[in-house]
Amino acid sequence: MNPYAAPGAPVGSHGSGGSARLEGDVLVVTKDAAMPSVCIKCGTHDGIMRRQAKFQWTPVWARISIVLCTVGGLIAILVTTKRATLAVPLCVPCNQRWGQAVVALIVGIVALVGSVFLLTTGRDDPTLGFVGFGIAFVAFLVIMLAFVKPRMLQVDKIDDREVRLKGFHPGAGQEIANGTG
Repeated sequence: MNPYAAPGAPVGSHGSGGSARLEGDVLVVTKDAAMPSVCIKCGTHDGIMRRQAKFQWTPVWARISIVLCTVGGLIAILVTTKRATLAVPLCVPCNQRWGQAVVALIVGIVALVGSVFLLTTGRDDPTLGFVGFGIAFVAFLVIMLAFVKPRMLQVDKIDDREVRLKGFHPGAGQEIANGTG
């Protein structure tokens, strides 16, 4: 915190240690940065609100290790997963689309888990279970790629200090990196 800042001054990219920068198509934001009032998804300055968005990232090798060694993979995921919460600036329509994406993500996961349950319980005729799982898996991928991904930010990486984000509006990313908006 800046001890010389006026009372109630926002903490963030102006003097408090929080910062943001662009590295190609990746917006790198420190975990303590306060982003300016520009919608990170569409670039508008009207009706901006802050959404407390929780992000997490696990290295690919740790996710793959769960297939090779279930217990060891779970331990690797637990040890290497990094988390961050950011106050993401969004306009009202983009915030609504983000909320719809969260609902779609939950529905997709429930459908995928349900299809696995159907796969394990269809002992008389496993064909129905495999077909159900296949349909649920393809539907899940379509939902993730066509509906969820365009509406939310994607995490490229999280470390102890920074969050690397993708899926932002280029103009908004530039304003956030410059601390204007």
